[in-house]
Amino acid sequence: MTDVAETVLLAEMRLAQPADPETRERLAQLVLAVRQEPGCLEYAAHLDADDPARIVFYERWQSREALETHAEAPALSAWRAFAMPRALGLPKLTFLHRLA
Repeated sequence: MTDVAETVLLAEMRLAQPADPETRERLAQLVLAVRQEPGCLEYAAHLDADDPARIVFYERWQSREALETHAEAPALSAWRAFAMPRALGLPKLTFLHRLA
């Protein structure tokens, strides 16, 4: 049974250009750093197989508070500084509830 306080987030962003090697490397660095953050249960970044300019993040956090702390973490701030000038708009955030 999933802890009721667990927070699951799907975050999607679109880049103006397909992810280049530098972007892929920055994503790998981000994932490694975030997985070490307190309260992180799972964190993965994916490139859309049909659209390599679309990045999808799957995140599981122990609580909403842990996710809110992550939002201010240095690794995410560095990623935002790198990615947002390359992005088409703001990321789309979708909160999910596990059914089974």
